[in-house]
Amino acid sequence: MSAFRLLHRCLLVAVVLTCLASDSRGWWRRRRRGCTVVNCAVNNWSSWSCSANCGTTGTKTRRRTVSRAQSNCGSCNYNLLDTASCSGPCCLTNCIMNSWGSWGSCVGCGSTCTQYRYRSVYRQPSCGGSSCPTSKSQAQRCSSCPCCSVNCAVNGWGNWGSCNAPCNGKGYRYRYRSISRSSACGGSSCPSTTDSISCIGGCCRVNCSVGSWSAWSQCSSSCGSGSAQRSRSILANPTCGGTSCPSTSGTKPCTRYDNRDCSVNSWSSYGTCQANSGGCGSGTRYRYRTISANAQCNGAPCPSNLVGSQSCNAGCCPVNCQVGSWGSWGSCSASCGSGLQYRTRSITRSVSCGGTSCPSLKDAKTCHLDLSRPCQVSSWSSWGSCSTNCGQGTKTRTRTVTLSALCRGSCPALSETTSCTSYSANKDCRVNGWGGWGSCSQKCSTGLQYRYRTVSQQKVCNGASCPSLSSTKACGQSNGGCQHYCNNGVCSCQTGYVLGSDAAACSPRSCGTPTIKFCPSGTTYGTTCKYPTLSCTGTTYHHSCSVACPSGYSIKNGPSTIVCLSSGAWTVYGTTYCRRNNDPPTKVSLSNSAVNENVAATTVVGTLSTSDPNAGDSHTYALLNSAGGKFTLSGTSLKITFSPDFESQPHSYTVKVRSTDKKGLYRDETFTIAIIDVNESPVSVSISNSFVNENSNKGTAVGSLSTVDPETNQKHTYVLVDSANGRFVLKGNVLQVKQTTLDLQFFHKLPYACRLLFLTLAVCPKGAANACSTMSPAPATVSSSAALTMAVQQNLKTLR
Repeated sequence: MSAFRLLHRCLLVAVVLTCLASDSRGWWRRRRRGCTVVNCAVNNWSSWSCSANCGTTGTKTRRRTVSRAQSNCGSCNYNLLDTASCSGPCCLTNCIMNSWGSWGSCVGCGSTCTQYRYRSVYRQPSCGGSSCPTSKSQAQRCSSCPCCSVNCAVNGWGNWGSCNAPCNGKGYRYRYRSISRSSACGGSSCPSTTDSISCIGGCCRVNCSVGSWSAWSQCSSSCGSGSAQRSRSILANPTCGGTSCPSTSGTKPCTRYDNRDCSVNSWSSYGTCQANSGGCGSGTRYRYRTISANAQCNGAPCPSNLVGSQSCNAGCCPVNCQVGSWGSWGSCSASCGSGLQYRTRSITRSVSCGGTSCPSLKDAKTCHLDLSRPCQVSSWSSWGSCSTNCGQGTKTRTRTVTLSALCRGSCPALSETTSCTSYSANKDCRVNGWGGWGSCSQKCSTGLQYRYRTVSQQKVCNGASCPSLSSTKACGQSNGGCQHYCNNGVCSCQTGYVLGSDAAACSPRSCGTPTIKFCPSGTTYGTTCKYPTLSCTGTTYHHSCSVACPSGYSIKNGPSTIVCLSSGAWTVYGTTYCRRNNDPPTKVSLSNSAVNENVAATTVVGTLSTSDPNAGDSHTYALLNSAGGKFTLSGTSLKITFSPDFESQPHSYTVKVRSTDKKGLYRDETFTIAIIDVNESPVSVSISNSFVNENSNKGTAVGSLSTVDPETNQKHTYVLVDSANGRFVLKGNVLQVKQTTLDLQFFHKLPYACRLLFLTLAVCPKGAANACSTMSPAPATVSSSAALTMAVQQNLKTLR
């Protein structure tokens, strides 16, 4: 029984608990269906609060609070704390300068030589720190400087000296000048102090020389007695007082009969036909022949019929012109007064063959006609504008002639005028815009300002009058509106600042845009010197500019940074410039500019050298103009590529050489290469006659010698090196017989009539004969030898 009760109670408790749990969930759902949702609200953020000290970074925070709590059903999802990074206030920092740089290279020469050193700002001042010093460059005189270059200077030329040429020979005249100042320290070298010009010596004394007589000419008469002539030529005319020439012609009597028959030329063409009677019809034309050679001596005489004729037609006969009768008179040309009437006629037979020409085909006479008609006019035009635009005036209308009057007809009036009233000129007064406000009546407090305007157009006629031309307003403010200081209405600024255009606001003092345009003496802008470029943070107080040079140039005479000072001026930079690191050559020289004629190809003319302001610079050479390939370069040597000849080729050539330094800068130089005339040996010797009769008298002239010489205008003397065992002798340039035993018997009586003698001659240019005669053989440089073959011919008269 007890167990049963216990089980019953347990079941009862379980049922009750189940019912309570089920009822609790239903109650919560019933409560939710009756709740209003209200979320929380927050206030604005507080100000930020930074934890960093000056010059450091930290964290800043801000907060906000809940101004309204949420309800049972609401929420509150706002952050009440916010953070961010921050920087502390600036720290007072003084200017720090870098150490002085090394002293630069010396600039200039002599006593003006100077070197510089520079320093730059390591750290700029901030937050009121001490400012940087203005001096950023130092200069000092160099202890040892290069000397200044001095160019050579020469005095004027002296007078020309006398000619040193022998008679009829070539020579030179010289003149000289002295050096007034020698070059020094790389200055330009001195030019030549000697100058020369070619000259010709005076004439040499030469006696006249004549050749042998020529054969006798044909007899002068062709039919009976006459005369014959012979002549001889002058081999050398006398000069400079030499012996004059003998007679060069001879005459003797002779007889000759040259019989010749008469001869006539061919008939000419027939001429123009000539009429037998009158100027036309049948006629006759003629032809002719002439005597080409008359009969001579006993020759046949000439024919008598030298004119031939034949009949012909002389052309048509003339026909005179004939005309028909006159036609009727035409109408009068005038409609009012006198005029003309015309009539015409035609040609019935035309003129031909030079007949009488035709008479006039047109005739005229005067006439009179009167066709008077009045003028016709158009309708009146509209009235024109009134003559005044402000009050009473007049207006006009017109009409035109549509048909002109004829003869005595007339036209009516073409215009008429009437009165009118107009006020179109009415104009209202107009004024310009207000001018600027004037100064305030009070200097450093409130007051009044005035402004004005002017009349741009006064009223015209009955137009509206002008409005007021002035206006006022209150002005002035505390401290006179000055940003810094006010004194009796005048604003002023702190050091380093200037008043603006409003005379109140202060702005940093401007140093202006800096420009560096300086090149020292001895440099050239664009080549050895260029202007630096400036990169500025600004152009007002406290700002600075960095100074830079283009590639290949370095800063000279100044700092790499300039600063705008409180005075409104930049730190000193006026003599700063960019100097080129490498300069081009200044001069190209050739050790020799002349070469003798006939030298071998590839002969060195001269050696090239270069003057360069950059010590130790090396150079290469190129031939820009080789005179058409006649010269070439081998290293520094200028060579000729051919063997020059003074007589047949130009006497000088122009070449152009470029010298380039190792950095690519160059200089071009032009040289004139002179070809020197060298006295050359004669080429050949010839004689005018190579025969001589046996038994010729001593002194008989055999012939005259002549020489072919590449040197023009040369005079020659002759030396007989081999005289055929003394049988011949030379007198000037004439070969003469010396022995009278010059006969064929002497030459072993051979069965032919001639024997040959071999002579050797030495030819020497005039003035060198003494040297030739003392040398065997003659010197090759001034002479030429020739072997001459002489034939001794039998004297026919002797054999008879």
